[in-house]
Amino acid sequence: MSIFKKINNELTDSLTVTPKRKKHPTPRFQKNKSGKMLYIIVRDPELKNSSGNATHITLIKLPINAPTYPRSIKDLIANYGTEEARSGKYEITGHNFEEIMSHFKPANSLYKKYRKEELHEKQSVVVNSKEEQVCKIAALIHQASDAFDALESEDEIYVLEAQEIHQALYRVQNRLRAVRMTDMFYNEFLFKEDDKKAIEHMCSKRKFNLEDKASLMRFVNVVSKLTPLKHRGSSKTATKAVAVRRKIEELKQKEE
Repeated sequence: MSIFKKINNELTDSLTVTPKRKKHPTPRFQKNKSGKMLYIIVRDPELKNSSGNATHITLIKLPINAPTYPRSIKDLIANYGTEEARSGKYEITGHNFEEIMSHFKPANSLYKKYRKEELHEKQSVVVNSKEEQVCKIAALIHQASDAFDALESEDEIYVLEAQEIHQALYRVQNRLRAVRMTDMFYNEFLFKEDDKKAIEHMCSKRKFNLEDKASLMRFVNVVSKLTPLKHRGSSKTATKAVAVRRKIEELKQKEE
């Protein structure tokens, strides 16, 4: 036996041969027919479907109306990746990221443009028996007012429903303050004389004052579910609200 053959035999016995690494399947970009959703998918030959063909695995589902741009592959996987993407079995490459973002950025920009135009569109509503063209948000609020009128024609609003409406109005009022369109500004500069009749009409529907016992009794069974009052210093409004809350609690104790 030659020296070289002896060397080869000894090394073969003592060294562990590293097996060839399996080639990872290559992910690719795809989008659905409507263009609303963008995907990164991979065809995995190790997984077979019922027909015996390699299964396609979805790694990324990125909607074109996503609120923010993914800034990296890590960010893309964290926010829009499937469990398979987060498992680490499949590698999403820089090319995959660049390709999906090249489709996402212009689509997302157009979505925001058309969505903004849609939100500013005028809609027809009937106010005081007269048709008016108002913005979409105002139309929704007018619809809510119409629903309120419809309810009052059949029944009175429940206490918890009233609280929910106040909370919704509070959100709207905060938005109006943010754009410097407060109630005070509206009343001083934009209030129409004709609207006073509508306000008087709404006020005339009220059957009783808040402080009346008949009114306070509506609150007794749900007082524990009402949102806790947040006092603001010693303002008259807060003081009055606290006094009303105490009256309700006293009535509740008497009922028990």
